[in-house]
Amino acid sequence: MIFKQEIVNLLDRMAVQYELYEHQPIKTVAESQDLGLPHQEWATKNFFLRDKKKKHYFIITTQENKSVDLRTIRQILGTSALSFASDEDLGNMLGVVSGAVSPFGALNDESQKVKVYIDRLFEGHLMDAHPNDNGATMFLPAEDVIRVLRESGRTADYIDLPGEEEEEDGEGEAETETEIETDTASRSKILVSQCLFGGDPVRYDGQSKTLKDPLFLKWKSEGRLVPVCPEVFGGLSVPRPDAQIVGERVINREGTDVTDAYRKGAQEAVRLAKEYQVAFAVMKEKSPSCGSNEIYDGTFSGNRIAGQGLAVKLLREAGVKVFSEEQLEEAAKLL
Repeated sequence: MIFKQEIVNLLDRMAVQYELYEHQPIKTVAESQDLGLPHQEWATKNFFLRDKKKKHYFIITTQENKSVDLRTIRQILGTSALSFASDEDLGNMLGVVSGAVSPFGALNDESQKVKVYIDRLFEGHLMDAHPNDNGATMFLPAEDVIRVLRESGRTADYIDLPGEEEEEDGEGEAETETEIETDTASRSKILVSQCLFGGDPVRYDGQSKTLKDPLFLKWKSEGRLVPVCPEVFGGLSVPRPDAQIVGERVINREGTDVTDAYRKGAQEAVRLAKEYQVAFAVMKEKSPSCGSNEIYDGTFSGNRIAGQGLAVKLLREAGVKVFSEEQLEEAAKLL
């Protein structure tokens, strides 16, 4: 694995000019902003993404205050549906933990499956990057990052990402055009069940339950929503046998114990909630993952009982307030 010192040595051998700053480990954009580092106009955020079949992986780097639409990225790259890669993939493929993702992570991908795309707005400018260590930040020319990766046998290039950088007006309120924005006071994030968000069907029956509530659609147009399907993130297929909570386990209709997949997906939901510092979550009622007030009773007879799904349980344990799609007005009070 290649980490900070190896990257420093590599840059020195290639005569790359850089600035290196060491600091306490950070995991979020907000924490990085609190460090007081220079060149904040060229600060980045990075997304480690995978396609639906887990055949293609991407590191997408854009400006810290620029909005990002994952569906637009999918269209540009010509891939199937994109979602965030798991913490397991972070460790196995990039050799880093959440909060340390940068283009340099691709240097640890021996399979060379990970492709790096840097927003073209960095062309001719500096950018920051963690040297596979979230306790350090480098500033160096974007073209040198691409050159280092290419000469190391990795795929790296610029990408033209639509959207605008968020700018503050006299009131300090950010204005943007695209769907998924960075954390700002005026655009607090909301974690939502993917089936409510719409797009690619993720439910067990291969369908969606796209929510058409005007308030939900308003949040969507403002770029607040962060969609997640814990079951798909846990590795389950679409379609799949339906499942219900039986005691402390999750069992599907065929009698197979799928608890581990549900737990893995639930942990991914918590990771996303923390990464985006969400104000709250809106999750699909009655689901064994996402039910917040009511779930099926485990008999597959259609009977419902008071309870919560596994992802909702972990979210609440992590301090995230969770509402159902029927409680939007109540949830809105937290914004």
